[in-house]
Amino acid sequence: MVKRGILIIIFIIGITWIFAAFFAVQSPPTQVNIQEGYIITNNSSNNNPPSSFYLSDKKLNQEFCGSSECKFLHLYKVSEQESKAQIHLRQFAQMAQKLNRTLVLTNVGKSKIGSCLKYPLDYYYSLSSLQKMFPDLNFITQKQFYKWAKLRKQNPSSRQIIIKEDRKKSFHDIIEVQSRKFNLQRKLCSNEIKFNNINFYDLIIGGRYWTDYQKLNNLSNFIIENFKQFDDTEILLMEQEFYYPLFANITSSLEYAPHIINKAFTIIQNLQPFIAVQWRMETGNPLNMPKCAEKLVTHLEELKKKYNTKNVYLATDYPLNNSFKSFSFHNIQHEYHGKAIDILKDKVDFLSWFNYTPTDQFGKKMHINEFAQSGIPGILDKLVCSRAKIFLVAPPECRKKTSSYTSMIISERHFLMKAKVEGIENISSEW
Repeated sequence: MVKRGILIIIFIIGITWIFAAFFAVQSPPTQVNIQEGYIITNNSSNNNPPSSFYLSDKKLNQEFCGSSECKFLHLYKVSEQESKAQIHLRQFAQMAQKLNRTLVLTNVGKSKIGSCLKYPLDYYYSLSSLQKMFPDLNFITQKQFYKWAKLRKQNPSSRQIIIKEDRKKSFHDIIEVQSRKFNLQRKLCSNEIKFNNINFYDLIIGGRYWTDYQKLNNLSNFIIENFKQFDDTEILLMEQEFYYPLFANITSSLEYAPHIINKAFTIIQNLQPFIAVQWRMETGNPLNMPKCAEKLVTHLEELKKKYNTKNVYLATDYPLNNSFKSFSFHNIQHEYHGKAIDILKDKVDFLSWFNYTPTDQFGKKMHINEFAQSGIPGILDKLVCSRAKIFLVAPPECRKKTSSYTSMIISERHFLMKAKVEGIENISSEW
């Protein structure tokens, strides 16, 4: 049952990628235009509110929220990387809609979602796809949320809630805990929200809650009913420390931002036909890396002859240029990992995202290190690998386990082959 639930999530994500891949370049989704200091709704105009420091709190709320009171849900920290992080983001968007709260669009970067990161959410995702998914949801950028908090005369009421798992428990619970003020300020990376009016809670999810529909339904009801008791609180500050979805009705994936889709298709069109290799080296046994690289070289030569193709695209967590460091690969051993990459560089004329001009969402050229740290390369690799003629993954001796990232690429390729899309010769194979 658990595997079935996970497969459903992966399958839905794969379908969404396909739609994005087929349609985004020809007709990119319209972006929701977020103006300075304005909450986005389905019927928002594009008028900027006055920036007067002297507005009363009620008038300030009116300008930012369209009402005399504001109620926000701010998911300030997600522990997972991008593929799983956006699943959690959609869960909290669903929660905000059910609670009639405005969702703060948390920043992104380094393949994560979190308040301390550099880029606005629309750097990764299409906000119009978020609005279509949750038509009754209002949302505001993190920047404007902090601006609202700064302009308040009276500090807004707040509650911090960390949602976490305890699989040994047979029940769910919500408990008030001691102050985590200083830890919270560090995670928010902002001094705009004042904390003289805040309470701290842990919501504990007990048991194997994800294993069937009724358990998930009971959990979601528990969460919503308990959070309704905080209806008079202006800000719910939320942190995710759980793994599986909270709601039974799983939503499809968010579309990636048009600038990412366009760049991915530029790479794909330049390479076709091509072989894509996805190799997450960090979790593998370092001692095996050089011989794994030699084995890959031999297998690639065979595939090039068999499928009459010469282009190879390498998607890896190893930093392919000495000018930047990986933000996810922390234990690089150059005598093993570095040697493996040197073997590939010497014997395989491969390409990667590094071979294409890095640009931001406005088409402006970025420094290679800034682009690497943005987290965009990981998304590009995912999209490019999904459209390769042949897709290769590392064998067990060259990795620790199959990642959800790899599983999502495989899921999409499975759907593409089932749909008889031309140019896809395999779902995946090990070298």
